[in-house]
Amino acid sequence: MSSKSLAESVASSVIKLIKNFKDDPKIILFSRRITSELYSYRKGKEYRLYSELSECFALYYFVYSKVRYVRDPYKKEIIFTPLLLLQQLEKYGKAFGDCDDQTALLGALLASLGYAVRCQLVGIERFSHIYPEVFIPSLSRWFVVDPIAKDSEVRDFLERIRLKKTFYLE
Repeated sequence: MSSKSLAESVASSVIKLIKNFKDDPKIILFSRRITSELYSYRKGKEYRLYSELSECFALYYFVYSKVRYVRDPYKKEIIFTPLLLLQQLEKYGKAFGDCDDQTALLGALLASLGYAVRCQLVGIERFSHIYPEVFIPSLSRWFVVDPIAKDSEVRDFLERIRLKKTFYLE
């Protein structure tokens, strides 16, 4: 199997995980808990204090700051479910996963709040990285929300991308 077909298989698996877990009650409650500080309650009414962009950024920053990048074992591709990462977070206060794991988690959290999510599979010589993008309706545009991009090497890599394929939730 070529690396391109393996990478596309991984991207398809990540999309399926996002689709399957976006309606999971634990995922929905977790995303609401993360974004709950963006709302104010007065006299029994809920008031939105911030924009959709702030809501998406809160979820992005949560994954960015709480999930540490760890590569898969050599010559193995393992994809953790969003629920497994949430269990790690609840038990240890942090979780570990590579780009596909973090994309599945962040994608499911965003989609659980009703946001459109798509995944970008990218690479230089071959496909080697996946990250989510979210559509912000009030701004009518897609935003990159790559939780792995905290590393300067990854930012360097993203600037040199020559291959790109988009995967939609449909």
